[in-house]
Amino acid sequence: MAYLNFSATHQNLAGRIADEAVARIEGTSLAGSARLTFEQKVALAAHACIRHRHTTYDDIFIEKNLEHIVPPHEKMAPPHSDPGHNEVFEFIKKHRE
Repeated sequence: MAYLNFSATHQNLAGRIADEAVARIEGTSLAGSARLTFEQKVALAAHACIRHRHTTYDDIFIEKNLEHIVPPHEKMAPPHSDPGHNEVFEFIKKHRE
């Protein structure tokens, strides 16, 4: 919730994203994540939740018949190589206002 820092109007949405992010952290182990702080893991998990639930990211892979390819974020790629990166930051920005 602190990372998302959504406005009061969007607190319910922030709570749902935060709960899903925690579940992602508890249910998976990403390669290289041992070096990440808890806060970094939370941010990555929140971004993944937003990317898959609130952007066109998944639609892009389905549309191009690329669902069999491992998405860049699952390879711990730098954020700028992730096609949903800008959409995620725009989503967060919009809900902080």
